[in-house]
Amino acid sequence: MSNSSTSSCPTNLVPVDLPIPHNLTYAVIPGTNASDPWMVDCCHPSPVHVVNTCWEWCQLNGTNEDDVSSDFNACMITSKRNLSQSNGVLIHMSGTTSNSNNRATFAGMALVALTASVVLF
Repeated sequence: MSNSSTSSCPTNLVPVDLPIPHNLTYAVIPGTNASDPWMVDCCHPSPVHVVNTCWEWCQLNGTNEDDVSSDFNACMITSKRNLSQSNGVLIHMSGTTSNSNNRATFAGMALVALTASVVLF
């Protein structure tokens, strides 16, 4: 039986006005389970939280937005994120008022994975 509040959660976007402190660097993806293995893996050692019922978020380390975004997206791919359940991502850098609200498409995530595999090998 599905929960009506979670069944109406979008799977491909993240709002920019979530109640998460702006003094943190963090990632947000659509999701309702703080135990999703891909989020737990990519957020480690930070805990995963669920905000407003529909979005999983965690604090990330790093000061360069491109590196933080690339590393997080590559991790999502290697951790086998279920794109049918969650295929959006928002990266917020500490101290900024804007967010990098990138819709992570399968093709885009595949490109990140290919780039990461070339760098690693």
